[in-house]
Amino acid sequence: MKKIFTDPNLSLVANAANVLAAAGLTTELRNAYAGGASGGLAFTDVWPELWVATDSVAAAEALLADLSKDDDREWQCPRCKELAVRFAAKLRAFCDGSGEYLGK
Repeated sequence: MKKIFTDPNLSLVANAANVLAAAGLTTELRNAYAGGASGGLAFTDVWPELWVATDSVAAAEALLADLSKDDDREWQCPRCKELAVRFAAKLRAFCDGSGEYLGK
């Protein structure tokens, strides 16, 4: 296993883990709830971490690089016809077709 991503925001790390898992990569989320230990440890030691299998590192890094690109193209939900502009390619998986984005 190799650590490929860390951030103080658990939501970002968990989202990256979900993207990689959806692509069929083996992931492990570490330090998800280690924030309670801050103060006794360096703050970066308790940040959530995303680890992947060693043989999947290149694929995982490529997927995360694509995820972090700015995407200003418009995308329209085929069911509800709502337009999404910023990060449209990433949002399309979360539209439930009613104009509402899942996870809101």
